[in-house]
Amino acid sequence: MGKGSNVQKTQAASDKAKKDATAKKCTICMQTFVVNSRPPLLYQHVTAKYPDLIDNPAQCFTELVRYDPNDPKGEKAAAAAKAAPKKKSKAKKGNIDDLDTLLDVGLKKK
Repeated sequence: MGKGSNVQKTQAASDKAKKDATAKKCTICMQTFVVNSRPPLLYQHVTAKYPDLIDNPAQCFTELVRYDPNDPKGEKAAAAAKAAPKKKSKAKKGNIDDLDTLLDVGLKKK
């Protein structure tokens, strides 16, 4: 059998919809935005209402802490991270990782 009546399910769905509709809120004017609002929309709110905060949009929305309006999808940052040389981890002296090394040391397979 199902869990709960249809009335309970409807109430739960209604509560979730209300919560999602007000998930993001501007800390200055308290305007609310739906849960799936993307950073470009939030940044647009900042530029429209608070042009003096364009350099620090995180004062309105904490989601915009590292937001770059010139790279709204983060593609440039991802490409730069991918192009950066990766550090290779050096094996520590005395670190035995693989079976061949164990066998060379003198341990036997069971």
